[in-house]
Amino acid sequence: MKIKNLEYMKRTLKKKFKTEDWFVIIQKAFELGILEERDYINPAIKEIALDYASKIVNDFKYKPPARYKLSKDVLFDFDNAIRLSLKQLKITLK
Repeated sequence: MKIKNLEYMKRTLKKKFKTEDWFVIIQKAFELGILEERDYINPAIKEIALDYASKIVNDFKYKPPARYKLSKDVLFDFDNAIRLSLKQLKITLK
């Protein structure tokens, strides 16, 4: 994309949303469905989340819902896997 086109889009968005605040512009874009959160998740993180979601669903299938309890170990392992992946991507959680 050319810089000239990008600058034009930025000016147009600022006029359309009547603000100079990029946070407001992005928030409105999410509200209007122009942007979707799942489109901005790193593929490595998405893959880890899908793996753990599959494990949880499979565990749930074989136990009656009243007796199913999510293991703290699974949550701990998931958190560690995400943190390690983010660290490799140079992203930190606060």
